[in-house]
Amino acid sequence: MRAPIGGAGAGLALGILLCITPARSTAQTAPSPHPLTLQDAIAIALARNPTLQIGRRQVDVGRGAVLAAQGEFDPQVETSISRDRSEDPQLGATGVTSALTNSLTYKLGLTKEFRSGLTVTPEVGLSQVATVTPAGPSTNSASVGLTLLVPLLENWRGAVVSATEDAASREYDATISDLHQTAASSVLNAAVAYWGYLAADRRLDVFRSSESRAQQLVDETERLVAADERPAGDMKQLRANLAAKRAARIAAEQSLIEARQQVGLALGLDPDAIATLSLPATPFPTLPDSEVASSDTTSIALRIAAAVQSRADVAAAREREDEARVLRDAARNSLKPGLDLAISVGYQGLELGRGVDQLFSPLYRNVSGLNLSVQLRYDYPLNNRRALGQELQNASAYAQQRITREDLVRRISTDVLVTTQALQHSKAGLLASRQAVTLSEQSVENEKQKFRLGMSTLFDVILAEDGLTNARLSEITSEQSYAAAIARLRFATGTLVHVDGLHVDVRGDELVREP
Repeated sequence: MRAPIGGAGAGLALGILLCITPARSTAQTAPSPHPLTLQDAIAIALARNPTLQIGRRQVDVGRGAVLAAQGEFDPQVETSISRDRSEDPQLGATGVTSALTNSLTYKLGLTKEFRSGLTVTPEVGLSQVATVTPAGPSTNSASVGLTLLVPLLENWRGAVVSATEDAASREYDATISDLHQTAASSVLNAAVAYWGYLAADRRLDVFRSSESRAQQLVDETERLVAADERPAGDMKQLRANLAAKRAARIAAEQSLIEARQQVGLALGLDPDAIATLSLPATPFPTLPDSEVASSDTTSIALRIAAAVQSRADVAAAREREDEARVLRDAARNSLKPGLDLAISVGYQGLELGRGVDQLFSPLYRNVSGLNLSVQLRYDYPLNNRRALGQELQNASAYAQQRITREDLVRRISTDVLVTTQALQHSKAGLLASRQAVTLSEQSVENEKQKFRLGMSTLFDVILAEDGLTNARLSEITSEQSYAAAIARLRFATGTLVHVDGLHVDVRGDELVREP
């Protein structure tokens, strides 16, 4: 079963599965025309679960943070054009006169910072200055330059400027792992709720059978009383027993409604859809013929190692630990003084004239020699408290993430051990409960036969019937525990779902098979 996490891939299945039939009443015995299978329930959970939808939006937030961080390295184009007019007084032979000057200036530059810390700034400038009164020459000049800024201490090899993007990328990967873990949790919750739904339906059948047997015993005894083969006083005890069985059946019907609500909430369904949710159809897992989930020390150690490598929450913890380490290292680099090497190279040209051609001709005519400038800049903060405080915060955050990851690994190791043992005990309990059902069925038949022959009392028959009911209920509980134990062990070992990017693959046969 492959579907996009939190997407609408199960829309068609959802329409088929949510059959518009009321919840089964006491008199309803026919199965739903569109029963709910475990695979269908998982598909609906992956499509409708609100937690998964929130997780998907969080992934978008992480992707947006990466794009914002990458924007720091986008080229920045700067351009300007200006037109100036000025009148300047001048002292001449005839007295004070004024000179009118018109100037036109255009500049185009680009700044590009690389992840290595290198900043490149090419720039082109054009200028035309014309003296109108008294008539003077129009001077056109052009300048072309390229400046390289190389950090030598702080931000060496981009240790500071690239940290934000690197950290954002790791956080983005962590949110994807979070989404995978949320998908696994949603599948686990849906599976456990589904088995609880199935158990409630099966328990209702048991209580109905118990009520039916109690009714049959009342009918048979009434015939015996009518034939003067049993005293009429027996009927009070039998009718009291029947009333008790009816009350138990009514309580089981309410339990089925509550179980339906739980599975509907786990699947992310609306109240109306929950009320009309189909009855479960997938049976409980069958016990394997041979031992599968071994509980020996070596097998558990291998299972723990595999879980640490495959679980998405561990992957997310690793990414966030690396993210905190990157930010810590960047903060430590910021403590260094600033030492930058600036190299500028370029040329200038000059041309006389008022035409448009003369405006651009200085770019390639009357060009003087190449200009070169080398500058070394040093910046030493006397009290770099901002950098010190940032380094302390980031170092502490890194230590917290490391502790968090180590604690998660410890919890996973314990969880794998406990769930493995739980699976073994649930299997043993299921075998014992099935044996109890077989023996209880034989006991009921024996007590009924003895009662007909007058060798047993009604109390013995009722007690045997109650024993059979309890044995069947215990068997259902054991089957539910075994099914849930499989899902929990697969979740603990990271084998419940298979992920590929933003998609999750849930293999239906694995949900009912031990890892």
